[in-house]
Amino acid sequence: MNDSRKKQNQAPQVSDPAACAEFQKHLPELLEDENPNLSADPHIIGCANCAALVRDLEAIAQAARELLPTYEPSPDLWNQIQSAMKSDLPENPPLPPAVDAAGKK
Repeated sequence: MNDSRKKQNQAPQVSDPAACAEFQKHLPELLEDENPNLSADPHIIGCANCAALVRDLEAIAQAARELLPTYEPSPDLWNQIQSAMKSDLPENPPLPPAVDAAGKK
């Protein structure tokens, strides 16, 4: 393959600063969603700086997840919450005052 064809097939290693700024503006949302296709983003493919930034941020996020264990609530947690809420209600709660159609009591 001649040199000109090789250059056409290679992605640029750094995008322009405006494209990087635009990509980085949306990066928190992309990382928050744990987007598995983030590495396939056209900007990441074409920008070595932003690709390195994403790799670093993903490594930091993974390390942070490993700091504390995650706990899954017990299957009956919601039932316990509902029971606790019901037990806090008075047996015969007072009724609100009657209001007529004009909004008067």
